Amino acid sequence: MKKEFNIFLCLFFVAGLCVLGSPSVFAQGEAMIADAPEVAVPTGDDAGISLEGQDVLLVEEGLMGEIVSIDPEAATMTIKYLFDPEQQAFEEMSLTVTSATEIDKGGEMIGLGDLKVGDKISVQYSTQDDGVKEVIYIWLEG
Repeated sequence: MKKEFNIFLCLFFVAGLCVLGSPSVFAQGEAMIADAPEVAVPTGDDAGISLEGQDVLLVEEGLMGEIVSIDPEAATMTIKYLFDPEQQAFEEMSLTVTSATEIDKGGEMIGLGDLKVGDKISVQYSTQDDGVKEVIYIWLEG
């Protein structure tokens, strides 16, 4: 499983480089937006748009880091991650673990109580409308 984890990390890193390392991607996106026709979008109660019963696309994000604190009662954790590789600058991020969060240790699903400070993890999360970052999946190294 360690090999699979390392492959995942490599793919995650390469994908990040492809997106962040290519200014032409952003330039193309800006050109496409500039060329797009304006569209009137109805708002308010007259919009006739309802998400009830519909699948909603979540924008997922991910990062790799080290657990610096865990609060099982509040279902939160804080991880330290490398924010700026050039400056070797680290930042911390607080994440909320939900009942739907899956935690994988070597192919075995474990609970939040099995994690400890200092564990190296990869996290997939989504940012909610209120800014809370909810963990979808955790891969524990080792």
